[in-house]
Amino acid sequence: MTSHLEVEIKLPVKDLEDMVRRLQAAGATVAAPRVLEDNHVLDFTDGRLRQDQVMLRLRLVDGNGLVTVKKKISGDQGDYKIRHEQETVVEDGHGLLATLHAAGFVTAYRYEKYRRAFRAGNLFITLDELPLGNFLELEGEPADIDRFAGLLGFNRTDYINDSYRALHLRLWAEAGREGEPTELVFPGKAGL
Repeated sequence: MTSHLEVEIKLPVKDLEDMVRRLQAAGATVAAPRVLEDNHVLDFTDGRLRQDQVMLRLRLVDGNGLVTVKKKISGDQGDYKIRHEQETVVEDGHGLLATLHAAGFVTAYRYEKYRRAFRAGNLFITLDELPLGNFLELEGEPADIDRFAGLLGFNRTDYINDSYRALHLRLWAEAGREGEPTELVFPGKAGL
């Protein structure tokens, strides 16, 4: 189990392979190959975790699970998304999901993404492909994030500090759709 203060940003990516070349040219090395993640954001039916700005997520990859709890910190976060984060790995992710559903949790939001992971010094970097677009996430100390983003040709005006769910909600509203989406999954399934 790990617990720490997560500081991250997202950056929009137009060309995935160009971004991989730029990452490698800036000194990033591959930390994990491309995998499909199935993410379940869990809550009670009354939405109390979301109301309390707490996110409970179960990420499923090849049957394994990563349980994450993120809590918003108080105060100004500036250009970064900053959360208290606690994580633990479980071997039977699908079994845990069934157990959590049996205990009264519901999947309030589900999203899929393909993810590749990289490292550059103390930065953890992911290249994410979602049905709503592609994004680079930089996680680490703000000065390291700023420096590396600059090496890639980005500046603070490019920073996104929203979650993928918040980005999906914004696109949903801009499209004039009613209510809130509950899934963001790849074609052939419900979603965007």
